[in-house]
Amino acid sequence: MFWLNTRMGVNPQLDDFGYRYDFDGRLNLHMPIIHNTARCHSISYITIMGGISEPVNRCIDKLKTIQDCENYLTGLCNAVFCKQVPPLYTDAKFIYDLAETSKRQIIQELTMPQLNYAQILDSANKLLYCLNSALSNLRYGYSSWNSSIREAFDPVLWAHTNAQGHFDSSNQGVLGGGAPPGFPAVLVGANSYYIYSASDNVRLDEVTTHTIGKSFYLLKAVDVQTGMKFLYSSSNTFAIPASTYDQDIAYYLSPANTWVSF
Repeated sequence: MFWLNTRMGVNPQLDDFGYRYDFDGRLNLHMPIIHNTARCHSISYITIMGGISEPVNRCIDKLKTIQDCENYLTGLCNAVFCKQVPPLYTDAKFIYDLAETSKRQIIQELTMPQLNYAQILDSANKLLYCLNSALSNLRYGYSSWNSSIREAFDPVLWAHTNAQGHFDSSNQGVLGGGAPPGFPAVLVGANSYYIYSASDNVRLDEVTTHTIGKSFYLLKAVDVQTGMKFLYSSSNTFAIPASTYDQDIAYYLSPANTWVSF
């Protein structure tokens, strides 16, 4: 939750043990809890929070214009609601409408000659509340993996290629497997990760090009016992292995149908 002193900001020490908004109670009607699964954010709560607070704070400090702020908040909403993939747009309309209203209120309040910090804070927190409960940014996944990801991006579908350019692992935990269904035959490079969910690609493009806030990253690792390289994802079907950090490149498919590294 945001706090206010002379300007709006977030507690830099806030983590998963700090205060965070609960899901909207009406979410149970659209996405009830299922046994042995968890509701998992694709774009994390921490990333969403930074994506709201940073542009607003920079606008207040005259480091960014009001138009800049509006563009960044719109990019964040586009990423969370995944509006560029209409078939996947499944948000309950009350959350979407309130988010749009809150975003407009923030911009309107920033145009006032005398800034009302408490009012800006209230509108920013309403936007945070909505984006936290956006169905399009949530899915069912494995609780243990979800807890391990923390503020990193949580991809739905991923695959890794070995030094010869052959697929050797995926979100299913496959070793020596073939290419995922529908994956292009021409690969960008060997020893690379590929994100191939349509919704993930939209989110990655929006959040890396049209938002500002906390650093955006994936958790890439290699199992020290089997040598399997993997991404942390709530969709992973295998147990969390003993691992060490991996520096291989990850790619996502941009709207221009080009694989982009980040």
